[in-house]
Formats: sequence, C-alpha cells, structure tokens
Amino acid sequence: MSPDFLRAYLDFVAAPWKSRHLEPKVREFVYIAIDGSVTHLYERGLRRHIERALELGATQDEILQVIELTCSTGHNTHELGMSVLLDEMKQASPAVKADIAQLTPQERRRKDEYIAAVGHWPECGDAVLRYAPEFIGGLLRFRSVAWNAGPLEPKVKEFIGLAINAAPTSLHEAGVRSHIRRALQLGATPEEISEVLQLASA
Repeated sequence: MSPDFLRAYLDFVAAPWKSRHLEPKVREFVYIAIDGSVTHLYERGLRRHIERALELGATQDEILQVIELTCSTGHNTHELGMSVLLDEMKQASPAVKADIAQLTPQERRRKDEYIAAVGHWPECGDAVLRYAPEFIGGLLRFRSVAWNAGPLEPKVKEFIGLAINAAPTSLHEAGVRSHIRRALQLGATPEEISEVLQLASA
C-alpha cells in the first residue's frame, strides 16, 4: 500500500548490517534481547533470531545468558521508582540523604558483594538497602547471577543491556547511559555502540 515507505524502512533496517562492526551472532543477540524484553515480547521475532543465532554458531549457553540478561532488566521498574521516591523525600526533608548515607556494616557488605559481581551500583541502591531490606537480597542475586555467570564477554553483556534500555519500547536514559559508560570502559568502540543503537531502533 505504501511502497516508498517500505523501501525507506528496508534501507533503515539494513544499515547496521552493512557497517559490520559487530559479529553477526552478536547482532542476533541484540534482536533476541529486544524481542524477548518485557516491553516487547515479540515471540515470532524471538524465535527467528534464536534460530539465526544458532545457525551462526552461537551456543545454547550464550543464548540462555542473553535471555537471562534480558529478564534481569525488570529491576528498572524498582530502580526508577526508588530514584523518584528518593528525590521527593529529599525535597521534603534534607535529613533523608544523611540517614541513607549511614549504611550498617551488613548493608555495606551486601553493597560491596554486588559491586564485585556486577561492576556497578544503582544510584538508588543505598535507599533500596534501607527501605526494602527483604527485597534487596533477591534483587541483587537476580541481577548478579545473570551478569556474572555464562560465556558472554563483558562488552557483549553491556551491548545487551544497552539494546534493551535504548529500544523504542523502553527509552530508559539512565540505563542507556550506564551501559554505554561501561561498554566504553571495556574497550567498545563508538562504531560498535552506534550499531547496537541502530539495531535497537529498527
């Protein structure tokens, strides 16, 4: 019904496949992550890209880790909400910041364990430790297992996190920023990061 639009779309989605800064199977990992994310859940695309990744030599364990990383981004809900709650509480009472800053030795240990496993600490992490102590253990383990175990190299794990956070169905700026920062620290090139973003946008 709209051939000009279709041609333009096909050129748009083909662009990252022409630049070839990422391994073909890593491109498929990006698509698996986006199609399998809770904000998208596109089963037909997920199936197609898993099949294609296997054809390109990806292992079952690699694909499983992509899926686990995709699941672990469910923490964005709590992280975003807690950040807003914290901002609102600070505006209501300046003493809130000082109260949260005083972590107990046990809280400090849990924080250090998480940073050792995942490599970073959410901005609202101290507040979660203080206000949701029953929740934090499960959250930290859920996040750290997916990021710590499995065969994917660290840079590729950051690409997966970046793709999910940058996808049109998510657009989570804080997540995009943190994954780009860590990808650069791990040696990713601007061209590789741009290609992840191109794949996510399509």
